[in-house]
Amino acid sequence: MRESVKRVAARQLAGLALAGLLAILLAVFGPSHINAQKGDVLQGEIRIVDGDTIVLGETKVRLEGIDAPETTQTCGRRFVGQWRCGEEATRHLVRLIGAEPVQCEDLGLDKYGRTLGRCFAGSTDLNAEMVRAGHAWPFLGCSQAYVAQEAEARAAHAGIWQGAS
Repeated sequence: MRESVKRVAARQLAGLALAGLLAILLAVFGPSHINAQKGDVLQGEIRIVDGDTIVLGETKVRLEGIDAPETTQTCGRRFVGQWRCGEEATRHLVRLIGAEPVQCEDLGLDKYGRTLGRCFAGSTDLNAEMVRAGHAWPFLGCSQAYVAQEAEARAAHAGIWQGAS
């Protein structure tokens, strides 16, 4: 009798472990990314997470090739003081998108399992414009795509570059 109770408990524990693993996989890859392929166009209802991350439908998309300040991050002003550059980066992305539909090209997953995308609001390249406005850096470890936009922002002392001399 005791042996069968142990077997039942073991089967229940195995079932819970399998359900937990499935939940983790869905949390990491997202339900809509399971069938997505690199090169697919992602679209859907949009939610802005921060200056370099959006959610399209059920897929969280990291804007590929850029790195925006964290939401709580502050940056130095040119002469004195600090400003909330992370909050402003998020607000700038909201303004860039406006009421335009957003589409992202699925560029695959990064080493953390996040979907990377080159995203457009209408014809506006969101990745490039965030760097050009000085609200993100090019993520040079992954791409050289936005170096020219960074040079423009630096020269204009725009956004995060306003504190640069």
